[in-house]
Amino acid sequence: MLIPSRCIFFHETTCSPPNLTPQQACAVESSARNNRNLNVFLLFFATEQFSEKSKKYIKILETYDNIYIRRIRLSTYIIDTPIEDWFWTNIRRLWENKDWLHKDFHDYVRMLTVWKFGGVSLNLNSVVLTSLDKLTTFTGVQNNRDMSVGVFGVDTSTNFGRNFVDACMEIIKSTNANSYLRYNITRVITEAVWKLCYQRNDKECRQFTIYSPEKFYPSFPDSREVHTNKTRAKEMLKIEKNAMTIHLLNNYNRSIEAWLSNVMAFKMAAEQNCPKIYYLMQNVILLRVSRTLTTRNSTVLFSHSTRIGQLSTLDVMAQRIFKGHSDNYNGITIDSVDEACDNKIFTQRLKDSLEQWIKDKRRTIWFRVHIPHTEWVPILTGHGFIFHHSKEEYVMLYRWLPTNEECNVPKYAHTYLGVGAFVFNKNTCEILVIKEKYAPTKASWKLPGGYVEPGEDIETSAKREVLEETGIQTDFKCLISFRHGHDYSFGCSDIYMIAYLTPQNFEIDKCKREISECKWMKLGDFMQHPEVHANNKTLAAKTIDFLQHQMGIVANYGVHPISKKQICVYSVQNTDTGNTSVE
Repeated sequence: MLIPSRCIFFHETTCSPPNLTPQQACAVESSARNNRNLNVFLLFFATEQFSEKSKKYIKILETYDNIYIRRIRLSTYIIDTPIEDWFWTNIRRLWENKDWLHKDFHDYVRMLTVWKFGGVSLNLNSVVLTSLDKLTTFTGVQNNRDMSVGVFGVDTSTNFGRNFVDACMEIIKSTNANSYLRYNITRVITEAVWKLCYQRNDKECRQFTIYSPEKFYPSFPDSREVHTNKTRAKEMLKIEKNAMTIHLLNNYNRSIEAWLSNVMAFKMAAEQNCPKIYYLMQNVILLRVSRTLTTRNSTVLFSHSTRIGQLSTLDVMAQRIFKGHSDNYNGITIDSVDEACDNKIFTQRLKDSLEQWIKDKRRTIWFRVHIPHTEWVPILTGHGFIFHHSKEEYVMLYRWLPTNEECNVPKYAHTYLGVGAFVFNKNTCEILVIKEKYAPTKASWKLPGGYVEPGEDIETSAKREVLEETGIQTDFKCLISFRHGHDYSFGCSDIYMIAYLTPQNFEIDKCKREISECKWMKLGDFMQHPEVHANNKTLAAKTIDFLQHQMGIVANYGVHPISKKQICVYSVQNTDTGNTSVE
């Protein structure tokens, strides 16, 4: 969803068909991970299908719910914008015949996007390190020599932001085919600021911020040099502590080896901020590593015979083992999103990992396989893994490794929990009853209620169900009783709690989608009614007993001393509801 000035934009105008490199995919993923409350748009100005190499990166990026990838036709994109006529008059002929123009026109397209929608425009050769939520109308310069602009953004919800981006578009319109190339985005922004802040003396110019290179382009003077010095990389990351992005210079952005190995600081930032793309690329590199390992000097050769460094055999094996997350029971959980790889790599990596885990005497190995990686499932089952449970977005498989002891992995949640609400008006001695529209048998009068949602307290569930089904607001007092049965839905057991609640209002507003009838009924009538089945009458009898002795199961909320998670302890005590006579 596109919300004005609440977006981050990336543009690719230079390639057809649209192609996405791993470094570019990292820029997009790092933006989405560090800005969950912002939408991230990747715009390709090409209408062909994505290249095959790009599709695996696209697939990973689409696992983020705040990433949107679009292919755009420029001739349509400029309609009803200030530069529409200018484009057709000055640029269209060159655009069709000169591929180099696409690259030079890139920044103008970026400015056009923020004119349309507002937001932040970033380069695709970056890694985003933190939230960009607080940025308004700004620019970030790449170096202190020519003050060239690399990053910029506009908050079009403010008067100054709108005036600023309108001024930029007017300056672009003033260029022609001859002067076009001399007006890069740095010059456009500079002239717009001059026009607003110096010629017009706009008092709102204080809203415009110019960030020094350290904010978006931290680097050493010799950062173009290839080096793998970890000490220098860590020093650079210290410089980046207050930075919002780090950029890898375009010299290397087409080279996987340079991206992951040659610029160590960029690699370290990528591993932390775009882990899904990073681990995929680690697997691609490993696939290209020659099987020939010279034991004597432990030299790793790439399949194209390019020597990229000295790695021990142990280092290579470690890269071929799934990392996962260890648990308190000497097990490991691997998430397919965190360590994505294709089937060929996965099969060999799984074999190597199992061999290592058995040597390490690991116990339970868990694989959480998300929908984009379902090809893993038959490979896992072929290696002894079995299903444990599934949810809407993943399936969980496991394998018990010890051969000298019985598997003690607990079965997945095998019991449903529901709650029925005994809503009692003691002034009239009536209870709230319903008839369900889609009952499994002939509809009968029953208590409102339903299943407890994941992460929901019983008290909250009882009040929610009553409100949803009848429109009655209630106060939870205590639990009265519960029933326990087996072989219910999907073969699971079932626990149904009965809660005692008092009404805050009395006017019924039933749920027309689920409830056919709803009314207040005398408790005595409920006990004798032919359309109330025996189990509900038994539960009502227990409630009558409760109203007489007033001993209920009361909820006591607290925090677990070890896990620090909220818990609720239920205990029997006097509920002090007051004496009630039951008719």
